[in-house]
Amino acid sequence: MDKSYMPKVFTSQRHWYSSTVTSLDSATQNVNRSILYSYENALHGFSVALSPKQLESLKETPGFISAYRDRAAILDTTASYAFLSLNVSHGLWPASNYGQNVVVGVVDSGIWPESDSFKDDGMATQTPPKWKGKCEGGQRFDPSLCNSKLVGASPLDNSGKPIEENGELSPRASPLAMGAGLIDPNRALDPGLVYDATPQDYVNLLCAMNFTQAQILTITRSKAYNCSSPSYDVNYPSFVAFSVDLSVTVKRKFRRIVTYVGDGPAAYTARVSSSNGTQISVSPNRLVFKAKYEKRKFSLTLKSEMKKENAMAFGSLEWVEETGRHVVRSPLVVVPTNFVFNP
Repeated sequence: MDKSYMPKVFTSQRHWYSSTVTSLDSATQNVNRSILYSYENALHGFSVALSPKQLESLKETPGFISAYRDRAAILDTTASYAFLSLNVSHGLWPASNYGQNVVVGVVDSGIWPESDSFKDDGMATQTPPKWKGKCEGGQRFDPSLCNSKLVGASPLDNSGKPIEENGELSPRASPLAMGAGLIDPNRALDPGLVYDATPQDYVNLLCAMNFTQAQILTITRSKAYNCSSPSYDVNYPSFVAFSVDLSVTVKRKFRRIVTYVGDGPAAYTARVSSSNGTQISVSPNRLVFKAKYEKRKFSLTLKSEMKKENAMAFGSLEWVEETGRHVVRSPLVVVPTNFVFNP
């Protein structure tokens, strides 16, 4: 939903969403139209159960941008390998010795140790012998809750405050309402094409953003990099452009290099999708590779004429291998310059 359309008479976004849903076509009264969840941080919107007819009515309301059907998900706890579609007999899972002696660190504003996600039921593996960390207690956090899965906890580095039982007590972090998807580890081993980048490429971006040498040195901790070629065009597998207002057409040209990591010759064709008055073109729109590790350059040109104030446009570029084996997708977004990410 476009928050700028919310009438001032409403005291909150949820109040506005509830009123919007209540005003929909009442021909199907049996549908539960109460708001299930209100998203007010990383994006603006709500979850609700609607009939197809009510959804069509919602699309005509002021402020509507897009709607996505919810999908059923299976709850997994200790069976993370199954959740990641890892095979126990071949592929990345056995090749990594089934994750034995691997400790994963997570920086967060707090956790809920009683959650099923932290249960160690059925885990025969003990804490890795080289693990030197410990489980420190804190505010509403009992170290006895640590187990074979939750092997350590300590206060956040940037606050020095005791760890909390969950993030609700901390105003520093807002939960993201939508993720970018889940990686398929086995398919990641054979991606077809990769967007490679060096540390100097990221330094070039910092230079273009007018970071000082002292600031760059703080990040890189090395004097091996320089600002001789400042550039916003990092060889990154996504594309972001900013719009000023409806009176200005957004025009942006991105340059990228892809590296072929498959075996034998291959050819890829560009396939694009866009929304909200956005046009995308790719040149060249076909890449031919003769051997592994060959590189090819291409440019993506974006032209966007926003149809709604403060609206965003989404799209994608897919490099489709002509044999159908690989599809390498890059997301694209056009956002207004006044778009605010809540801290």
